[in-house]
This record gives sequence, C-alpha cells and structure tokens, in this order.
Amino acid sequence: MAAMVEGRSTKPQVIELANAIGAAQGPEMEQMSTLLTGPGKPAPTTKAAAGMSGTDHAAGGMSGTMSAQQMSELAARTAPSSTPCG
Repeated sequence: MAAMVEGRSTKPQVIELANAIGAAQGPEMEQMSTLLTGPGKPAPTTKAAAGMSGTDHAAGGMSGTMSAQQMSELAARTAPSSTPCG
C-alpha cells in the first residue's frame, strides 16, 4: 500500500511515512524471496497493480489483511481533493 502513495498525495508527512515503510519492507521482502527460493520453491512475483510482492491474502485468510480484489479496488480509487491525505 505504501507504493500507492506516489502520485496520490502531496502531504510531505504521508509521503515520508510511505517512503519509510517501503524502505523497511523492501529488504524484508527480498530476504523472504531468498529464503523461499532456497528450498527450490519459485520466488514470489510482484503484483504490479497492488505493489505487493508475492502475497495472496485472499488464500491465507489472515485477519486484518486485504484480498487481491480489495487491493485492486483500492489501487483504482482516487481521493477527493478535500481529503486530509490529498
């Protein structure tokens, strides 16, 4: 979701937070990909529309996560110019 901020917000605090989240999660995702390919499994793929690397929340049923459809719907939305994040 942090990758979705680019081009959607002009608020420096929101952009800074999204960049910090992306910087923290990037190495974690790379490490997980490396761990997964170690035992001979394919590396996760990047879902370009959602900016999520190798996740399928719809299949996992994890509490608090979004399904692939929900992520796609979120990616397609735009905020009204009067919102605090705009």
